[in-house]
Amino acid sequence: MLPLLFTRRQKILFIIYFLLIIITTLITYRLEYANVPASELILMKKQMPDMGISFFYTIQEVGLYLYQFFLICLILNNIINTQLLTLKQNHHDYMIITRLTKQEYHHKAMFLSFISAFMIMLMTHLLTIMTIKCLMPFPLGSLLGEAVDQYQLIPMNAGMNLLLYIFLSSIGGGILALFMFCLQAYIHNIYLYRVLGLILGFSTLLGGILFSGFLRNLHVDILVQLVLFIQTINLTHPGIILNTMFHGPLLVAYFGSICFYVFMIILLYKGKHND
Repeated sequence: MLPLLFTRRQKILFIIYFLLIIITTLITYRLEYANVPASELILMKKQMPDMGISFFYTIQEVGLYLYQFFLICLILNNIINTQLLTLKQNHHDYMIITRLTKQEYHHKAMFLSFISAFMIMLMTHLLTIMTIKCLMPFPLGSLLGEAVDQYQLIPMNAGMNLLLYIFLSSIGGGILALFMFCLQAYIHNIYLYRVLGLILGFSTLLGGILFSGFLRNLHVDILVQLVLFIQTINLTHPGIILNTMFHGPLLVAYFGSICFYVFMIILLYKGKHND
C-alpha cells in the first residue's frame, strides 16, 4: 500500500508544507517583535532564557496567528486520506482488497492515516522549535524551570509540559485525520475532500464561538462548555483555549474533543464501512 500512496507528488507536497512552516515561523517572529528596537531585542534574548519556549506557545495561539493552524488543517487530509479516496474512486484499491478482507483493508488504512498524521504533527512541532532556536535562545535550563500558568497542562516543569503538549497535539492530529478518513463514504468530490480539513477547522472554530455565545445568552452554561468540544483546534492545540466562555482545567477541552470525535469515528465507521 505504501508505494501507491507516497508518490513523487506527495514528497513535493511535504517539502512545500515544511518550507511554509519555517516561513510562517519567521513571519510570526517578525510581526511579534517588529516594534522592538534591535538593541532592546538583543538584551531581551540575553536576559530571558525562556523567550524561546514562550514564542513557541505564541505561535500556537490561534487567536493571534492563524498561519500554522490553517496549514495543519490543510495538510492532515492530504497526507494519506486523499490518496486513499483516489485509489477507491479509480478502483485501484481492488488489488489490495483481494489480498485482504474489506474490514482488514479499512483497519490498515485507518492505522496508516492515524500514524501518518501523528508523524506530520510531531515533525511540525520539532521543525518549529528548531527554527525558533535559530532566532532566539532555547536553552535546556528554560525547560527545567516552572511552566507559565497559561500553558501548564500538568503541575510539572516547562519541559514536561512542552513534551506533553507535542505528544497530545500529535495524537489529536491523528484523531482528526481518522475522522476525515471516515467522511470519505459521504464526500465523493476529490477537490472538496482536499480542503475538508480547512473547512472543518474554520467552521468549527467560528461556529463554536458564535453558537456558544448564543447559548450563553440563553443562560445554559453547561451546553456552552459542551459545544466547544466540537472545535478541532482543541485536538491540534491542546490547552490553547480561545474562548473565554470555557471554564475548567486546560486539558478538559482536549479530552472532551477526543471523546466527541472518537465517538463520531465509531459511528461513521459502523454506519458505512461495515456495509
